[in-house]
Amino acid sequence: MAGHAFEAAACLDSIGGHLTAAERALVGEVARDLPALATDLPLVYLHGDFSPRNWVWSSEKQTLGLIDFEMAEHALAVQDMVWLFGAVWPTRPDLRDAFVTGYGRQPAAEEYRALLLITSRLAVSYLSAGLANNEQVLIDRGRNALGNLARAHA
Repeated sequence: MAGHAFEAAACLDSIGGHLTAAERALVGEVARDLPALATDLPLVYLHGDFSPRNWVWSSEKQTLGLIDFEMAEHALAVQDMVWLFGAVWPTRPDLRDAFVTGYGRQPAAEEYRALLLITSRLAVSYLSAGLANNEQVLIDRGRNALGNLARAHA
């Protein structure tokens, strides 16, 4: 988590002028608060790249399978929710509710905050890389996610 915090601080330094006040405040929280917050959260062995490109759905068995475990590691349980939290759940709360039902519980308040901060770090990283390399796809992805996260956090 220290690496995530360091990257957030670096992004804040380099592209802070491209962020709204709410976005700057949120990225500042990542840099300041994430390492200490993460110390008391549960670790699990997770997939590490939990997104549709690594999902295999069996219509016959009505089950989801996963492929590509190259990034699997011990990490915070919420880290496998980052893609869903940042890209899917803002516009599909029904899918968030279905996931949480299958997961078996709502993330605790500290887990939810860690998920928000980790996802914000990824969003600002996308935006920073997009601006540095003039890649509109990354700029749009970062702006959209970071804007949604900052509004939800307000």
